[in-house]
This record gives sequence, structure tokens and C-alpha cells, in this order.
Amino acid sequence: MKKNITCPSEYQYSMQMIKSLKYILILGAFLVLACEGNGRKNSHIGTWEMVYYQSVFGNDTTEMVSNGTPLGITLLTPTHFSYQWKDSPNSAAGTYTYDGEVIHQEFKYLETPMFVGAKLSFNMEVRNDSIIFSGPIKAVSSTGADLMPMVPQLLEIRKRVE
Repeated sequence: MKKNITCPSEYQYSMQMIKSLKYILILGAFLVLACEGNGRKNSHIGTWEMVYYQSVFGNDTTEMVSNGTPLGITLLTPTHFSYQWKDSPNSAAGTYTYDGEVIHQEFKYLETPMFVGAKLSFNMEVRNDSIIFSGPIKAVSSTGADLMPMVPQLLEIRKRVE
């Protein structure tokens, strides 16, 4: 009788990734709640739902609108970010700096291994209860290689979760 055997290392890796992502999201939520500020300097800090997404890569454009259910969630603390797409393994976390116009992100956790350690910079504007996020305007790998030809141009609108 033939049995279908799953490679234990793939299974263990998948379970470890799921556990790590859950830990990141829980830690991110805790940090946001513990560190949330309402000053203009920190107006971007908090929990945000993605309500609009557009990706342009070459001649291909993808556009999604939330229609009441968020496309994903983003957590921003004073120094760390985390995001998770709804119903998708697409998630990331890392550190960032924000100067009021540009957010510079360093990806520490990402489902695409070649982007771990990458530094991407995006335009980011806080308008009342929304963040408008576009770019990247710069993308380099952990080794300094230019990633711009591999990264689509994004436009995302996120609404603050109250």
C-alpha cells in the first residue's frame, strides 16, 4: 500500500512561518495599543485598514476596492510596521523611519526571501483619518542591488481603525 508522505521539513517550516506571523501581528497590535499617540508628529501611528489598492507593473495594472471589508491591515508603531493582506499569505514586518513625507522601511520578515533585509522608500501622507501611500521611490536589496525594476508602483489608501 502506497502512502503519501509530506516532507517534514516543509511542514515544519510552514508551521514555523505561521507561528512567526501570528507572533508578529500580536506583538504589533500590542505595541500599537501601548504606544499610540495623537500628536501631529505621530499622526501615522496606529492601526489602518487598506480600502484601496492599485499596482502598476509595466503594462499591467491591478486595482482593488474594499467594498466594506478591508483588503488588509497595517500596524504602525513609532519604529515598527507590520501588514497582513486579508485571505492571503502576503504579509511583512520590519522597522521604519518617517520624516512626514517619506517612509523608509527595512523589511525584516517577508514571504519573499530575496526581499528580507531590503530597504524601500515610499511617499506617505496622512490626511485626517487616511494614509495615502505611493511608490516606491527607492528600493535596494540587503546587498545594495537596485530592486526598482522588480517592484510595481503602488497606490494604497488606508483608513484609521478607531
